[in-house]
Amino acid sequence: MHDLLHLRITDALSHNILLFPAIIVVFQHILVKTGILRGRSLLGYRHAPIVVMIIVVLFMVLRNLKFYPFEYLAP
Repeated sequence: MHDLLHLRITDALSHNILLFPAIIVVFQHILVKTGILRGRSLLGYRHAPIVVMIIVVLFMVLRNLKFYPFEYLAP
């Protein structure tokens, strides 16, 4: 978060790649709830909490694997 606040986007991305999709989803949710954006919030679906939990748990597990495609997820 520190790197993101100092606009060091590449450093923030290298620390946690899951941060950017999360920011986009939360920003979309805020825009829908304030009425600026029409439609349905991505977090408004019934299964959204379960999907988010699955993504976070998979990310945590895959981040700790020490072979080729997953080693890029670790900081």
